[in-house]
Amino acid sequence: MGLLPKRVCSVLTESHIVVWARHTTLFRDRNRSGAYATMLFVGAGLVGTFYLLTLYLQEVLRFSPVRTGLSSLPFSAGIILGAGISSKRVERLAPRAVAGPGLVVGAAGMFWLSMLSVDSSYATHVLPAVFLTSLGLGLSAVAMTLTAVHGVSEERAGVTSAVVNMAQQLGAALGLAYSPPSTAASTPANGRLPDVYSTWASTITSAARSNGAGWVAPWLMSASSVAR
Repeated sequence: MGLLPKRVCSVLTESHIVVWARHTTLFRDRNRSGAYATMLFVGAGLVGTFYLLTLYLQEVLRFSPVRTGLSSLPFSAGIILGAGISSKRVERLAPRAVAGPGLVVGAAGMFWLSMLSVDSSYATHVLPAVFLTSLGLGLSAVAMTLTAVHGVSEERAGVTSAVVNMAQQLGAALGLAYSPPSTAASTPANGRLPDVYSTWASTITSAARSNGAGWVAPWLMSASSVAR
């Protein structure tokens, strides 16, 4: 009886290896691999940015949790608008001709966020930067998905599209794990002390700036590789 579970595990492992080996051919296409790498960078930059912006809005600008949530709605608007524009453009242009400029627009939004300060306002700094970033991501996401599934058979289209989502989710985990220095270690022990709060606010702002600046170059590099 003890051998049965081992044999079952062995069969399942071998089956998994066979199936995975079959799908590794998806990475042999340069354009498809580029789309996967791009979505990895996009997911990493996006989640790290949202995490730090949430801290910035609540701890620096003193927004309530509800107001912070509502302040994120323009991001959804930018995604919807960008995806709508991209869907129309890819009917007449190659996906890379849409994705490249979209990533440049998104990088411009991240660069804008890299100039945050303790005195920045939501309306004149955070809002336009977030909207610009989301607009660029909306433009590039649709095109990247189309690039990934181009030329694959119908039976493998689902797997190909799933790898796009997996790359984005993996990037999200990595982006959060490697976001600028842990701000948790700088949490003020007593928020009533002005100098401590000032240090805490500066720490969050600095982390948000570093995060924005840190993802400008990878996104521009992705735009360059996609546009080739």
